[in-house]
Amino acid sequence: MTTEKDIYNQLISMWDIQDGLLQSYRSIFITSESILIAISATILTSNAPYLSIMLCVLGYFVLHIWKSICNARALDVSFLQWLLLKIDRNDITVTKPIDAFKGWQDTRKFENENVQDDDDFKDMVSKSETRTKMEKTLPGVFLWIWHLIFVYSLITTIVIHKALIIKISAKVFCTS
Repeated sequence: MTTEKDIYNQLISMWDIQDGLLQSYRSIFITSESILIAISATILTSNAPYLSIMLCVLGYFVLHIWKSICNARALDVSFLQWLLLKIDRNDITVTKPIDAFKGWQDTRKFENENVQDDDDFKDMVSKSETRTKMEKTLPGVFLWIWHLIFVYSLITTIVIHKALIIKISAKVFCTS
C-alpha cells in the first residue's frame, strides 16, 4: 500500500526529474544559440555575409522552439512545486501523482480546475527572478543579437553587391 509519505517522495522525485530536464533543455538551447551566433558572426567577416541571413532564420527558429519547450517544462516544474505546497498545507490530497502530472500535461488542469488561475501558482511563476531572466531576458538578448546580425548582414551584403556592380560597370564602360 502506498503511504502519503511515499506519494510525497514520489512527487519530490518527479519535481527533481522535471527540473533536471528543464536545466538540460536550457543548456542545450543556450549552447546551440551561442554556436549559431558565433558561426554567423564569423561568416559576417567573409565575402559572403548574405549566408548570415540564412543562419539568422535558423537562429530565430531555434529561439522560438527554445521558448515553447522551456516554458512548457517550467510550467511542469511549477505544477509539481504547487502540488507539494498544497499537500504541505493540507489543501489537497494526491493519491496518484503520475496520473495527476500526466493529466496536468494534457489539459493544464488539476481535478478539472485551471491551476494557472490559483494565486499560489501565479506567485511561483511570476515572483521568481531567476525564472524571469531565463525565460524572458536571456531569450530577449539572443533575439536582439539576431536582429543586429540580420541588419548588419543585410547592409554588408548590399554594400558588397553595390561595390561589385560599380566595379563591373566601371570595367564595362572603361573597356568600351
